[in-house]
Amino acid sequence: MKGKVTDAGTGAGLPFVSVQLKGTNTGVKTDENGDFTLTVPAGKAELQFTYLGYIAVSRVADGNSNVVVKMEKDDKKLEEVVIIGYGQVRKRDLTGSVVSVKGEELRKIPSTNVMETIQGKYPE
Repeated sequence: MKGKVTDAGTGAGLPFVSVQLKGTNTGVKTDENGDFTLTVPAGKAELQFTYLGYIAVSRVADGNSNVVVKMEKDDKKLEEVVIIGYGQVRKRDLTGSVVSVKGEELRKIPSTNVMETIQGKYPE
């Protein structure tokens, strides 16, 4: 089965969306254009689509169909989480030096590489 995952608002393909056959460990990630190919068993199968910052989507499809999924952004504000080199902790539980970079600042810099975006905004 083949398919494509796009942003419902912009229509742009979403890269690295997790596409999983529900109830199994079988799954793939979408490519840079939002396209994917997945082998599913004969008959109908339920697929789970998950992507950080978007609402999860479930779709039932047969193995021969071409699936098009439009994912909507999840605008709920989550509790702030800090990612560290060996895991993650809640910001309130963190001790030590912390640098914050707001999302608005990151959106001003056109780049597909996160490290390039925050370059010069954090100590080395």
